[in-house]
Amino acid sequence: MDLTGLVDVLQVLSDPIRLRIVHLLWARQDRDWSVNQLVIALDLPQPTVSRHLAILREHSLIQRERDGRFRRYRLADVQHRLHAAILAALEPFVVQSAEAQLDLERADEFELPAPTKHVTKELPIEADEEMRRVFKALGNTTRRRILDRVAAAQGCTLGTLADGFDTSRAAIARHVDTLEDAGL
Repeated sequence: MDLTGLVDVLQVLSDPIRLRIVHLLWARQDRDWSVNQLVIALDLPQPTVSRHLAILREHSLIQRERDGRFRRYRLADVQHRLHAAILAALEPFVVQSAEAQLDLERADEFELPAPTKHVTKELPIEADEEMRRVFKALGNTTRRRILDRVAAAQGCTLGTLADGFDTSRAAIARHVDTLEDAGL
């Protein structure tokens, strides 16, 4: 790494908030952190944390991975020995600051909320069959039109329904049977 790269890394770490973020990631390397978890641990507004995370990523000090729709942050795999040396050298001094101690306490004081993930639950077989019937019934344009007419008229006879369609009364009866079978 040339001197310009060294100066860039030192300038990035010269900001107290970025130094706190890097310290927290360094001290708790066993975790991958979401922005919300960092916001809670650092007690800072989300836009502030996000802005500083972007700067740290831009300078390859941290890395981001997608976890579904969430992004998880951690220290970058050390590409330069310099990064590791700087972080190791700063650790004893940063940990003595009141802010860094509070960050660690907040991070350890309570269980940081994990990002919520969409969990797909399997429906019981009966519910699955019932849903299949409903979707089958609603998948036909004629049946949807029948439902609309029945709802608008607040009930009607089969003969009245059949008059509004270019289909036989027997075909309308089969559609009505399908709708009834689906519970619609």
